[in-house]
Amino acid sequence: MAQFSREEKFARLLKFLISFNNPKVVALMAARGFDQETLDEGWRHLKEAAGWMFVIPETERGILFADNSDMLTKLDSWENTWFDVADAGLSRKFPITHKKIFNNLTKASGFGVDKKIRTFLDRIDDLEGTEEGGQEENSREALEMLEKRGLTHKERDYARSLLKAVHENPMPEEFMVDPKVIETKKRAEEELWAWYVDWRKTARTVVSNEKLRAVMGIDENIAEDTPQRDFGEEDGEFLNFLE
Repeated sequence: MAQFSREEKFARLLKFLISFNNPKVVALMAARGFDQETLDEGWRHLKEAAGWMFVIPETERGILFADNSDMLTKLDSWENTWFDVADAGLSRKFPITHKKIFNNLTKASGFGVDKKIRTFLDRIDDLEGTEEGGQEENSREALEMLEKRGLTHKERDYARSLLKAVHENPMPEEFMVDPKVIETKKRAEEELWAWYVDWRKTARTVVSNEKLRAVMGIDENIAEDTPQRDFGEEDGEFLNFLE
């Protein structure tokens, strides 16, 4: 069977379900026993497999996740602003310094943003102690340009204060996903995919019109064997999105 990610499975089933807004699809599939109850079953499988699987940790002061989520939001906003400011100015006027600052450094979000900003700040700090960023550039001039555009000591200190707050109040990622839910979600995904494969194969026996097949998402040929219960190396996929 072709390997699909969780998101691809959900997208395929969603497209299939939405296609039943088309009366031609409804009429053709009714000939194979596809009725309202069957449609409701498909939506239920999607909801159970793709639904909420987080546990929001709480402390004596209240919900920890909400506080730290706000900190990360502020870091995201800071990164989106000042990475672009530095990228714009340095790339035109100080290309060598630009390469030094942004080497292997791209925007991030969520849990990875703090590491990116810390690296960015450290490299900006290095400009203060470096006379020459290259034979044709003066690193201090590049720093002066950034400060003139608003990336001052004060602004960088503000970013460091946010980094400190996140470091002192870390979100326990490992507790955000309830281990008891993971196995349930795996089984729900298996049931979702089995339902989809069943009705996809059935639909291809009665829907021959190419346009209708495209509407239902069943126009391409894929291996349609029922998925195995052994998830193997895919087990980690349920947690990879937290990285």
